[in-house]
Amino acid sequence: MKKYYTFLFLIGSLALNAQQYFSLLIPEIEGNEQRMYPWGIAVDSENNIICHTQIIHDMVLTKYSDNGNLLYQELIENVLFSPSVFKSIGGHYFTLGNEGDYEDFRNKTTIYYFNSDLSLNSKNIIEYQDFEVIAKDALWYEDFIILSNDNEVSEDGILHINLHKIDLDGNILATKDLNTELKVSQNFKMIKSGDDFLMSSWIHQDLSIKSQVLKLDQDLNIIWEYVDERGEGFGLIPHLITELSNGNMILSKPVDKSDDWDYAVNNWYPEPTQFTWLDSDGNALQDTVYLGPGGNAQYIRDVTKGKGDYFFSCGSWIHPETGAEMGWIVKYDNEGNKIWDRKYRHGHYDSDERSHLIQQIIELDDGSIIALGNILIPGESGGWLLKLDSEGCYENESCGDNVVLATEDKVVANTLLSYSYPNPSKTNQPITFDIEEEQVESILVYNMNGDLIEHQEKVSNKGIVLNLNRGVYVLKVSTKDKTYRIKHIVIN
Repeated sequence: MKKYYTFLFLIGSLALNAQQYFSLLIPEIEGNEQRMYPWGIAVDSENNIICHTQIIHDMVLTKYSDNGNLLYQELIENVLFSPSVFKSIGGHYFTLGNEGDYEDFRNKTTIYYFNSDLSLNSKNIIEYQDFEVIAKDALWYEDFIILSNDNEVSEDGILHINLHKIDLDGNILATKDLNTELKVSQNFKMIKSGDDFLMSSWIHQDLSIKSQVLKLDQDLNIIWEYVDERGEGFGLIPHLITELSNGNMILSKPVDKSDDWDYAVNNWYPEPTQFTWLDSDGNALQDTVYLGPGGNAQYIRDVTKGKGDYFFSCGSWIHPETGAEMGWIVKYDNEGNKIWDRKYRHGHYDSDERSHLIQQIIELDDGSIIALGNILIPGESGGWLLKLDSEGCYENESCGDNVVLATEDKVVANTLLSYSYPNPSKTNQPITFDIEEEQVESILVYNMNGDLIEHQEKVSNKGIVLNLNRGVYVLKVSTKDKTYRIKHIVIN
């Protein structure tokens, strides 16, 4: 693992207004020009935003404050296909990954434990090699994890999907092979449902692909199974599940309309989205096929319940005439009626050649929306983070059904220069920083080789004592909303 703490300006498109909504490009890792793909987001108890992106075979975590200030960024090398799942406990973060190079990453599923500044707490890394898997998704509980994975392809050419209940020490408490029992061939999403959990997937059955939803308890016992016997689902596009406020569920899946010209749009995605409503016992209630303007010009990447009697879908919308791909978020009531429907482009990349995608959204308690997206930008990172109001608008005003151009194309300094007093100081001499805030959230101390040699959290900006020997150091001082860089010298 290497640490990259960039003290340069972020040249992105960050726009902050009084409502603190923003649109920004996730910065590239210094020295790494590989394309960055969005994987998932999480919000901690203080509404800080943690973005998980992937650069080929490396995992990147980037942390922002709730008003869009860049706080930390961390690169963890040789982590492939890590699930976009985080657990925040007491200001610290857990996630999972398949660690290793291309030859042996299947043999390693690792539980990662990060400090609040995203530095890896190596004492809490747990590796185990009891089974050859690719970690796909996970649910975090207080003292255990439920992990789904793809096992090795069997002789019949079908992936085996396993569930494992694992404690935080890496001990396997229970295992279930869903391929042997239910012919599950691909798992897409798991969500909690009270004390139980739901899993959406598809299965190979009768020479066709069929959508499936399972409800299981925490010991991996199956409570019920729903299978759409019509077998219209496509396997390569996610089959997704979310639970509604009334206890019913929505299953989202693509349906094959390739022979129906009413659904064709420039040969893009001949499989529009179908929502199927299930009751709490897994019985189908109704379903509806949703058409974009001009046909099926839509691709749903995720569905998620809201804080009230509504739910969201997000993904991309394909223009029926130009074929341009735009980010897309729709808000529905529990019956599936659209409340609003928005398309998104980054204003700096407002071009039909720049494909936009919204990967995941999270609704905050105040109704605002955090969205993680992707922009196809040759030579640039492509990770895109937005904060929108409850109407899906960027400037807290009515944005209608037009494309939301979320940018003001500003250049914002994420790290500010500051000073310490006295400087130079003597060993163990108390110092004070020239900053407005009285409370310091964290202090990271680096030597001139770039090694992190000291880390303090939650200290008052009065008489701070650093255990440093004679030398020159770089201090990274973070408060609630700002980060400062300080060059400090220690003498005998």
